Amino acid sequence: MVSKHYDNFVRNLKHAKKIVRAVNIHECTTDLQHLKLQSYILLTHAIFEEYVEDLCSHVALEARTVFAREGRITKALVALIAAQVLEARAGGKGSRKIGSELVRNLDEFSKQAYNSFIDVIKNNNGIKPDNLRTLFLPIGVDPFEVDTALVNAMDAFGTKRGGIAHKFAIRRENTLGDIQNDVDNIGRDIESLDKAAYGTLSVALSNIDA
Repeated sequence: MVSKHYDNFVRNLKHAKKIVRAVNIHECTTDLQHLKLQSYILLTHAIFEEYVEDLCSHVALEARTVFAREGRITKALVALIAAQVLEARAGGKGSRKIGSELVRNLDEFSKQAYNSFIDVIKNNNGIKPDNLRTLFLPIGVDPFEVDTALVNAMDAFGTKRGGIAHKFAIRRENTLGDIQNDVDNIGRDIESLDKAAYGTLSVALSNIDA
């Protein structure tokens, strides 16, 4: 079973496809068709990016909610806290102080970890491998372990989007057929990230006094 985020993702892709309804599948025969295809690439890239950000933020929130409500520590929460510890140490915060904060109030520390992660998500800008790892590792998922081919496909699509977003040019290098194939493949395979992310909400430890 997929999440509501994935269902919304699929619906958004269908809506975006309307912009290329009149574009030739094999070649852009006019400048207008080319511009529509470029817009389609930008829109679908935005949909991919929005999906992975929303997915990761929701899983992180669920991990916090489960702990606060039931005192259960999930794999996602462990990863979230670990990411916060590493960030604090990188910022020069002493290991002993970090440890005392964890022991004294795990709930408050996990809240800080969640808030820090939300800031990371807000600053995200892309679907390249580094972006995906930055988003998914703090909830306990390594995208490369889930599907390396998917990560590479998103990397390539991000490169195509970058070529459009950073300069204006009428070059008919891409075809709707090629782009649609990329979108369909990523749209299908990204479901594996959905399942892996929600899988981290399984209980790692239980009966912890929050």
